[in-house]
Amino acid sequence: MTTLPTPGVAGSSAAPSAPGGTRAPAVMLAFLVAPAALLYAFLGRDVLAVALAVAALPLLPLLRDPSLAHIAGTARPVGAGAAAPPGASIPPGASGPPGASGPPGASGPPGASGPSGASGSSGALGPPARAPRRALSPRAVFPLAAAATALLLTTLGGEGRLLPATPDWLVRDAVLRDLVEQAWPFAYRVDGADWVLRAPLGMYLLPALAGKLAGLRAAHVALWAQNTAALAAVLRVLCAGDTLRRGLVVLAVFCLFGGWDMVGTLAVAARHAIGSGAPFAIPDDIQWWDRLFQYSSTLTLVLWVPHHALAGWFLAALVLLRDRRRIRLGTLMAGAALSIVWSPFALLGAAPFLLKAGVEALRAREIRPLDLAGPALLAFALVPLALYLASDSGDVPRGLQPLSTEFLIRYPAFLALELLPFVAANVLFGARDGHGPARATYRIAVASLVLIPCYRIGVSNDFVMRASIPALAILAVTTGHTAASVLAGGSNARRILLALVLALGSLTGLEEVGHTLATPNRGASTCDFVQAWDQSPYSRQMSDAIYLAHRDRIPALLRAARPQVLATGPSASPCVERRM
Repeated sequence: MTTLPTPGVAGSSAAPSAPGGTRAPAVMLAFLVAPAALLYAFLGRDVLAVALAVAALPLLPLLRDPSLAHIAGTARPVGAGAAAPPGASIPPGASGPPGASGPPGASGPPGASGPSGASGSSGALGPPARAPRRALSPRAVFPLAAAATALLLTTLGGEGRLLPATPDWLVRDAVLRDLVEQAWPFAYRVDGADWVLRAPLGMYLLPALAGKLAGLRAAHVALWAQNTAALAAVLRVLCAGDTLRRGLVVLAVFCLFGGWDMVGTLAVAARHAIGSGAPFAIPDDIQWWDRLFQYSSTLTLVLWVPHHALAGWFLAALVLLRDRRRIRLGTLMAGAALSIVWSPFALLGAAPFLLKAGVEALRAREIRPLDLAGPALLAFALVPLALYLASDSGDVPRGLQPLSTEFLIRYPAFLALELLPFVAANVLFGARDGHGPARATYRIAVASLVLIPCYRIGVSNDFVMRASIPALAILAVTTGHTAASVLAGGSNARRILLALVLALGSLTGLEEVGHTLATPNRGASTCDFVQAWDQSPYSRQMSDAIYLAHRDRIPALLRAARPQVLATGPSASPCVERRM
């Protein structure tokens, strides 16, 4: 029996689209390994930092696996004594084997000299003609486009403080400031009690190291540069296609991707105005129209929670690379384990994809000893960090969503506006040419987005907002490939309908950017964390257990005997006026 492909998604074989560059997986893993080792150093456990670095060494042979050499361009071209892997195609611009002839009718440029000094112009005298200038290769253009887009997004997010930042950065600036100015390890002393920073600090630690060498301003610049480089590597993998045009379309769709929050907001505002007689008004934050859940747009994630976003997109990119057998299973699992330092929520959201990859590798008998030993050794080295991140977090609310009347009404409405339009577009308009994520990966993403709202962690339901990031990235990339295929060969009616679906979704992120840019640019605060949290607009709604743990409740293995103590408390002067 013939199985029909799911529209808009690729099958299990290698797809024509070629995500990622040669160095992208190594760059992404570097952004995960180094902060993990530095987090042990921050806790005063240098021995554990060295042990983690040693445990990461098995990743090197995984990244240099000879079976992946044809992807990295280090093997001989297909046909030069090396067989192409099943389903693999020669990338655009790749040269054939020695002596291979070009396409029929192809000729060299006028005046070009042939072999053995033969002239391309018989009997011509005078200086040889100049070789024509080479046009910039499409393979070089897309990485540049990804890098430029990453720089634009991080700048819009307020990094570098050329533009205003969201209120969350008041607290993040304080975390970075304390990591730079305090000797490691340190503790806050508030009202006689000692508290320790207990949070996924992966985004801050490399910039903090730069700040210790060159000052706080250098730390902020380093944070901006780090996140830009990391985002560029992620976009290069997630959004690349077999042609430059397809890659640029996917890149645009991914960056502007978001749910139909404006539709939900208008419906809720109209219902409220009719029911109460109050004037019709649209709130500033349209993403909370459902009140119980939020699936954040790409631009919202960049502006508010870049550490969660980058971790989730790291994992989605590694999943896509694994789908096309461009990395080994061990590399995927090692990257997943290390992502806990940036965002434990992203790791939770990626768990179904990791299970799927493991089952597929087991069935295909692709698992090698290093695929198991490398990640297992790394995971063992990360166990103390997992215990550290879980310490003294009992005050954070969590559990299944109660099956209340409100949930039973809002949950279907949420899925109808945040998920259904894009699933329908991929089914109705999706390409059948093998572009996009693998079929099973896409189905897992959709199933995850259906189930994630049934559980909650945190007062603001951070689990739904952050654990959804890998699955939302897969959905966005799939929709991007659908858009590229419709633009390339769809009818005008399909193009108009798909443009409407994407335009309604893009309003969320664009509204968020506009609202942020309309606020004053207050620069970077120099308050410490305790002072900044006290003045944060969220301190009245959330417990500081999000960031802090009582020192006595940190695992003994990680509890510093004599940390530097920073005696602090609420500040009388506003933190927004204490600028760097």
